[in-house]
Amino acid sequence: MLTRSTTERRRLLDVLDRLYLEGSEQRTVAITAPAGSGKTVLATDWVCRRAPGSAPTAWLTIIDADNDIRVLRAAIATAVARACGEAVATAVQRIPAAGSREYHNAAVRMSELLDAAPRGFCLIVDDAHLLRDAAALEEFAELLRWAPETMRVVVIGRFDPPLLLTRSRMTGTVADITADELAFTPGEAQELMKRHHLDLDASVLASVMATTEGWAGGLQLAALTATRSPDPVAVLTGYGVDNRALSDYLVDEFITSLRPETKRILIATAVPEVVSATLANRLAGTSKAVVVLEALVRSNFLISREVTTDGAVYRYHPLMRAYLQAEACSLEPSAIGVLERRAAEWYLEHDHPLDALSHAMNTADTDAVTDIVERSATRLLIGELPPTDVLALLDRATDDMVADPSVRLVTAMLRLEVGDVAPAAAALSNVENSARNTTTGTAAVLRAILRARLSLLDSRSGADEATAALTRFADLGEHASNRADLNAAAIYHRGLIELMLGRLDEADGHLTDAYAHARASHSPALEVHCLGAQAESAALRGRFGALAELTDHAETLAAAGDLADIEPVHLCRMYAAYAAHLRTDVDGTDIGPSWAALATSTAPATVEMARLARGLTDAHTTAEERAAIVRPHLPTDLDPLTPSMTALLAGDVQHALISARHSSDAATYLAHVRARLGDSAECALLDAMLERSRGRRMSAASALSLVLERELPARHPMTMIWSRLEMAALSLSRDDDSSAYQHLACALELCDDDRILFPFTRYRAQVRQILDRNLGRFGRTEHCAEAVRRVVEAGSDSPAVHLSPREFGLLQELPTFRTADAMAADLFISVNTVKTHLRAIYRKLGVGNRRDAIAAARRIGLL
Repeated sequence: MLTRSTTERRRLLDVLDRLYLEGSEQRTVAITAPAGSGKTVLATDWVCRRAPGSAPTAWLTIIDADNDIRVLRAAIATAVARACGEAVATAVQRIPAAGSREYHNAAVRMSELLDAAPRGFCLIVDDAHLLRDAAALEEFAELLRWAPETMRVVVIGRFDPPLLLTRSRMTGTVADITADELAFTPGEAQELMKRHHLDLDASVLASVMATTEGWAGGLQLAALTATRSPDPVAVLTGYGVDNRALSDYLVDEFITSLRPETKRILIATAVPEVVSATLANRLAGTSKAVVVLEALVRSNFLISREVTTDGAVYRYHPLMRAYLQAEACSLEPSAIGVLERRAAEWYLEHDHPLDALSHAMNTADTDAVTDIVERSATRLLIGELPPTDVLALLDRATDDMVADPSVRLVTAMLRLEVGDVAPAAAALSNVENSARNTTTGTAAVLRAILRARLSLLDSRSGADEATAALTRFADLGEHASNRADLNAAAIYHRGLIELMLGRLDEADGHLTDAYAHARASHSPALEVHCLGAQAESAALRGRFGALAELTDHAETLAAAGDLADIEPVHLCRMYAAYAAHLRTDVDGTDIGPSWAALATSTAPATVEMARLARGLTDAHTTAEERAAIVRPHLPTDLDPLTPSMTALLAGDVQHALISARHSSDAATYLAHVRARLGDSAECALLDAMLERSRGRRMSAASALSLVLERELPARHPMTMIWSRLEMAALSLSRDDDSSAYQHLACALELCDDDRILFPFTRYRAQVRQILDRNLGRFGRTEHCAEAVRRVVEAGSDSPAVHLSPREFGLLQELPTFRTADAMAADLFISVNTVKTHLRAIYRKLGVGNRRDAIAAARRIGLL
């Protein structure tokens, strides 16, 4: 007798109910899933919940004997007769007995039997996967194919019997309920537990779901075991193959019927969480392993197949995998260690160092772990792999592993990546004082890199410590390690130290070498790091025109290597954004994610630089808000910026403070910069800006003369641009037009190559007057003067729209209202090219048509 289940699964019952939904073409439902998935329970529940008076349902459970066609016919007839009674009695009697002279008509009589069944009759075939005899399958398929259209069929099995539903699927009349649909949702699992008087909190339920993945058999056994225990929570949170009932069930339903070779392959391939075809073959030591796994997937064993970008991978259900691993240990305790080593070797060969390290850790083999750490050191220390994930693995290291210098040093550098400076410094000191300290090889290179990284994290540590770090690299030479990528990383860090010290020529030389070595050693992440450092060097040199190309290159490499979120990419974007700010370019690029990423950097100098650069470049902030962002907020001795970084931003920051009439903040900033840079051109410039804002023109001119007469060294080219503009403004205020012209002309010369326009907008009125009085007098920089004029005549502090030469030429054509065809003919380009440029012009101007573009261009001085 069928009985209703205790947990209603309405979403699945609805699929079965659609068999009788008016207008539905669905005539068959196939329920296929592994043993214990609740297939039969679902069908039973559906039958029991059907309304009284519904069409009859015949239930046929297939057994091995049904592979004899005679037995199968008799079983079907018996099931139909039991369900339909008198309605089919005559048809049943007409079915000839096996061995009789009329038996050759049996198939026809079986079809007549189904025709005689009441309208809406349903046949449920359970354990259909046991049907394997070709003749039995063929006849059953034909019987279902020619069954009355009003008849409904439910086929239940671990997998579809061959050919049984093939033709029905082609007609679109079959609906499937698979293992994924049968898996319990968290809500359904909670209801099941409550039926067993178990009220689980969210964390316990999540633990049970992670272990069982909603598999009905696993959940049911877990509930039964927990209800018999004095501590149900402990049972459920630790639920696994140590549960005798679960192990027995897995053996009875899945393992017993397997051949010994299949079982051996299962045990071998259950070591990793997911296994590819080549890894499966390596672990099992046979090329047939993947064939076995494919067959098991098709038979709905507790294993799934997923297609990834790297090909197909196989994953055991967690409970099955745990059972197989436990079985391996019980059969041969050393077998797991051998398999773990094979997995580690395979993952390392296929460029998956994190997985390789995980399996090597499981072997407790110090040499294997050390080898993987050293061979993967560069990728581990440049952030290509998540540092927290690697640290979680290294936290499992044995004492012997931790004692190895390479393992300890890499661990220390990962600690730095997550902001734990003190443990990293302690580890370095420990290694340097250790009896195992070495002066050559991988450990020596790692030690030098860690020393450099500690220096880089604190730009205030002084030149002595940085110089000591450089000396270590020099002593090692360029080929201290047998790892080309690690040698490249050493050269890269050497360049970073030079960059911090402001020795930009030396820094560029090392960074160029490091990039070449990284490329030769096929290390795209290190290439991106080198490009990030080169972008910083370009900004500190004032070579702003190179930043867009460096950023594009870094982004291209990062996208190709799935490295888009590593810090050097964000650094490139930051410096490119500041260059665009200076060039008054507006390209609409949103680098909000980069600002957010840099704000959480473990390098204090990067955090501070990003804070200031964002405040200076954000066009949506008011003068008051900008001043509040850039005013000094740290004591001088805690300022993490390098002197070169301070010099780059000095004029921009001071003008932002003065524009907001924050004279006291401007004076504080001057003192701050003087303490950082000493007597320098930057300090004289800031002093002159402040003095002029207070009306002390003579004092301002005196300070500027120290800069312009080269009596004080300028750390950054921007200082000279700001100084020339400041002196031009002073000269104009003293009615010295000649001097004003000369200083503006010098500023134009300095800005011409990289098209630096923004500083001119900070002297808008003065620059406009000088340009008006000296129209056509700027010689080879006349085009730059015109660009400046367009910016300052825009009438606001908002950045000008930057058009390419071709776009600017086409913009001049717009007021003629000539067609795209005419413009294309005159310019010797295609019509599509003209239309592409016009779309770019409209986008940059923020308009949608030609008339609005003309008006916008005239409004900002482009026409």
